[in-house]
Amino acid sequence: MSTMIALFTLTHEIDGADSKLIKDVAGGWSFILASLKTMLETGEPLEETRHWPSGL
Repeated sequence: MSTMIALFTLTHEIDGADSKLIKDVAGGWSFILASLKTMLETGEPLEETRHWPSGL
């Protein structure tokens, strides 16, 4: 049995340290990355991330 290892680095930057955009979306990254991990392991993303939120 072989072991596969991956390194994923996400850098979220925008001009302006006090950006409203960063504040609005920063909390979602852990959710998005958890869904990515699930998709890589199972072939399916988390159910909660399969659809765009209403209004977008």
